Amino acid sequence: MREAFEVHDNSLLKERALRDAFEHFDERIDRWFQHSKDRAFADRNISPPGGIVIGGMGPADFMRHFDPTTNVVSVLGDSLDLQTLVQEVETLVERVAQQHETTRLRSRQLRSRPSADAEDPEAS
Repeated sequence: MREAFEVHDNSLLKERALRDAFEHFDERIDRWFQHSKDRAFADRNISPPGGIVIGGMGPADFMRHFDPTTNVVSVLGDSLDLQTLVQEVETLVERVAQQHETTRLRSRQLRSRPSADAEDPEAS
């Protein structure tokens, strides 16, 4: 299917780092706790970079963050540009719709053709 719909190996649709970061968030917190100096963190934030300033906190201390100015979502350092992902999904939807229409038209053409038996009265 990837080949038929031209989903390439470098597609964001194949990107799993952010999904895995959300899915294995508990493991990430354990690692963060072991390496954090101040163990201060902010979670589930919506703000542009620098919109939340808390002394002693660095970028790695923002657990889950969404930047509405760039549409980038981040989980403990793994980031994904959601706008680019949406564009890839829209392109894929267009390709699927085109393939569906092509298949529908071919099917209609095949159904409207007279069968070989119907054309040859001696075939029965």
